[in-house]
Amino acid sequence: MPPASHTPAQRQMIGQFVAFTNSGRTAATQALRQSNWNLEQAVNGFYSSNASASNNTHKAALSKLFDKYRDDPKSADTISMDGMQKYMTDVGVSPEDVSFLILSELVQSPSMGEMERNGFVTGWSGAGMALLEQQQTFLQQTRSNLSKPQYRGQLRKIYKHTYTLLRPASARTLDLDVAIEMWRVLLSAPSIDWSTPSTPWLDYYVEFLTTNWKKAVNKDMWDQTFALVEKTLEDESLGWWNELESAWPAVVDEFITWVLEKRKGGGDAMEVE
Repeated sequence: MPPASHTPAQRQMIGQFVAFTNSGRTAATQALRQSNWNLEQAVNGFYSSNASASNNTHKAALSKLFDKYRDDPKSADTISMDGMQKYMTDVGVSPEDVSFLILSELVQSPSMGEMERNGFVTGWSGAGMALLEQQQTFLQQTRSNLSKPQYRGQLRKIYKHTYTLLRPASARTLDLDVAIEMWRVLLSAPSIDWSTPSTPWLDYYVEFLTTNWKKAVNKDMWDQTFALVEKTLEDESLGWWNELESAWPAVVDEFITWVLEKRKGGGDAMEVE
């Protein structure tokens, strides 16, 4: 029973705090006293403190899990190819599937087949997933939701990170065949499907690049390709494109011209020099 020194208003706040937080009356009284009997501040402080403690617990568990897959005794903070393959098997991820790219972005893999302790712990603790089973479920759910509009921001982050993941450290560009392979993963089901009722955009883009472009892919081209995906899905008529006032990279302008010629029945557009 609360001490008699508590006013009716304070006793009411203690009861409300207990109801909001499912804590005991002693903890409620202490939290309210520390917040000078400001109920909102006391409740926020309670959840903030618990979240911090839970996050620290997650980080400790994740660091221990990281050590389970660390495969080089000389590298305390890196999981390389062998350990990465074992981890991916345990969470049900295939290197040929978009789930691999989801995972790589989440843990901020610096390169293919590699994870670092800080990225692994920070990524998974931020998602609140410390157990393998939770991580597997998270990756599967994200994979199945990636095509939904509300996940577009997350897909955009995955898409951007993929370029960093695949580009060799010493290179400024990405080989065209590698870029095409990743576009086929990132821009088709179960991810966003780059096609519209009258235009198989991804197939057209691959055809154009392999027959007419034949150049390496720099970061601007990579990023602008995703912008092109979004614009064509919004309006496949290309009403937003103006050849004379275009701010798109040359490859996009040439591709759109090629598509328009194809739509007119011109067959294969003339090759770009």
